[in-house]
Amino acid sequence: MQWLSSYIQLIAFSFYSNQFTGEIPDGVYELEGLEVLDVTGNMLTGTVSTQIGKLEKLKRISIMDNMMTGTIPTEIGSLSNLVSIDWVFNNFDTTLPTEIGRLGAIRFFLMSNMGLKGTIPTEIGLMTDLEHFSVYLNSLEGSIPEEIFNARNIISFRANNNNFNGTLSTSIGQMVDLQDFIINDNYLTGTIPTELGQLTKLREIWIFHNNFSGGVPKEICDLKYDRSLADFLSIAADCLKPNVTFPPKNDCQCCDLCCDSLCFIIE
Repeated sequence: MQWLSSYIQLIAFSFYSNQFTGEIPDGVYELEGLEVLDVTGNMLTGTVSTQIGKLEKLKRISIMDNMMTGTIPTEIGSLSNLVSIDWVFNNFDTTLPTEIGRLGAIRFFLMSNMGLKGTIPTEIGLMTDLEHFSVYLNSLEGSIPEEIFNARNIISFRANNNNFNGTLSTSIGQMVDLQDFIINDNYLTGTIPTELGQLTKLREIWIFHNNFSGGVPKEICDLKYDRSLADFLSIAADCLKPNVTFPPKNDCQCCDLCCDSLCFIIE
């Protein structure tokens, strides 16, 4: 795409939902005035170039639903104006670089089902404007760092279907705008924080298929009972009784779904 050099002042490069193949053209990374890069829904392969760091005015980048590979370049930390990053549904094999902590303006961090591995760096706590955090269906491991709960504006937190372990921090009670908390299908342990009951905007709490001990706290159930039908809270946990003798893994008096190997609607 040699013609790109003629459009040096271009602010939006948007070619979503076509059938483009090959790699993102090198010329794109020369468009230093670019604010939007959207190639969603194509058949692109190859890697994201280290030259991405030159696009310092970039506010939104979406490469969702392609076949891209490689790693997340550390140069992404240079994109201090970035508000939204969406790399969902790709074939990367990558860790999250510590440089993501320099994305101070980011509100949408969408990296689900794209080949993440390793741990979430503690630098994520520097992304204090974060509203939507989605990393489900990856191979992330280790604990969910307490620093992420510094992002008190988070509305949606989706980290299900990974290999997270350790306990949940009581600092989750700081996320006063949280609506969706989806962490099912991990290896989390300890007790379910009572502080979840402080989050009055919650709509979904899915915590099943983990290794939590104890029951779903009364504070969470009280939160549900205070709701009207128009403001419904859905709770799913490992609360199914294995038989008449043994109690469930997580006793719950207010769950809509009880899950062990399968999930069952509680009426």
